[in-house]
Amino acid sequence: QLPGLAFSYATCGYINAFNSYAAAADLQGTTIRVHALDEPPMSYPSRSEDHPIGRGWVWDLYTQIFKSAAVEPRYQDLLPYSGSAWDACVHDVALGQLDTCMGTFWETSERREIVDFVTPFTADNFYLVVMQKPSEKDLWSILVPFAPELWVCIFAVIVCIAGIIYFLEKAAEGPDHPHFHGENCIEGTVESTYLACVGFWSAGVAHESVTPGGRMVTLAFGIFVILTLAGYTANLANFILATKDLEGLYEDVDDVVSSGQKLCMWSSTYSTFVDHRPTISLSSVLLVTSSEQAMDELEAGNCAGVVSSEIENERILKLKANCNKIVVGSPVMTLMLSQPVTAQFSRGLSYGLVNSGSEKAALALKYQNQDECAQPEAAPTKFDIDNFYGTLIITIVATCLGLTIRIVRCSYARYHGKDFVADPNAASNDDAAQEEARGVDEQQRQETF
Repeated sequence: QLPGLAFSYATCGYINAFNSYAAAADLQGTTIRVHALDEPPMSYPSRSEDHPIGRGWVWDLYTQIFKSAAVEPRYQDLLPYSGSAWDACVHDVALGQLDTCMGTFWETSERREIVDFVTPFTADNFYLVVMQKPSEKDLWSILVPFAPELWVCIFAVIVCIAGIIYFLEKAAEGPDHPHFHGENCIEGTVESTYLACVGFWSAGVAHESVTPGGRMVTLAFGIFVILTLAGYTANLANFILATKDLEGLYEDVDDVVSSGQKLCMWSSTYSTFVDHRPTISLSSVLLVTSSEQAMDELEAGNCAGVVSSEIENERILKLKANCNKIVVGSPVMTLMLSQPVTAQFSRGLSYGLVNSGSEKAALALKYQNQDECAQPEAAPTKFDIDNFYGTLIITIVATCLGLTIRIVRCSYARYHGKDFVADPNAASNDDAAQEEARGVDEQQRQETF
């Protein structure tokens, strides 16, 4: 005998106790008494055999095991009970009334004292579920889609464009010009800036330019306005729909208890919870028999937190009625998920479950709960200056083109020894006025002679 070592049953000659032949022999040709709990999405007893989706995660898994082992399942009801259907199922298997139950059962120490379980198919972590903190109102949320630097850049572009338009239109200033009737350049620049702001926030151009250069810059400003506001509107919609960082009213179990509030939890898990948190007494706990009851008690304020399993949270917190609740903190405890079974079928069903890994993964994906609280996965980012490089380049190029037109016209007029006239229409009106004046002078000379 080696010190510190012991022999297993397999070493002593029972190495084939769990082979496929032995496991199949336990099941083949037998009738197994089963009760299926109404536990969506694990089991839907009310659904028909030909349901297009299936009858549940656990139901379909066990049906496959029964078929492969040539087992005849016989479904029957529970004995009359009060309290949890899961506890009643465990008791009926312990009494020999049933051979197994379709559902998900936590392997607690109390249950294992009275009944066997098949090989666990997963570990179920328990977390604290609390109410979400109410969202705070942000008075400046209208500015959120753009970064502060981009807002400064937009305002600078508006002011610059306003100044350039006034510079280009200044030569055409006069009674016939729709704008710029001020007595000096300061009043003209202020009026041009006002018109630019009105045009930007009303998604249109407010300037009525008359010079070719001014019209080109006004066109550039219109492009800038439409592209900027389109980006703002789209990003604002994303921010409205985006998921915000959610916070709970409490951080963990100790936070709830220290504040004098109660915890809700399944009665079947209380003893395991106390083993992990011996300082928390029963007076601080409200025992329930279903997750629906726990969430109702939390909503009503009868408890401030629910110690609920990951499997249950995956189902219950995706319902629209519970979108205002959130999981907080680290795992409180862990229990194995399994099904109660009589000793006769324990080895055969355990072997079937161990060898159904691929089927379990496919069924878990098939019966995934629809999330009624779903939000966009990633929060949008604020638009920054680099997101508007294209818009700014178009605006700058068109503005430079407008200034170039002004310079070319000035140079052309000076080359030909003429005075530069900003408004071609005004020049035509001046020529007509001069012709009329010459006609009047000629008529007066004729009358004199």
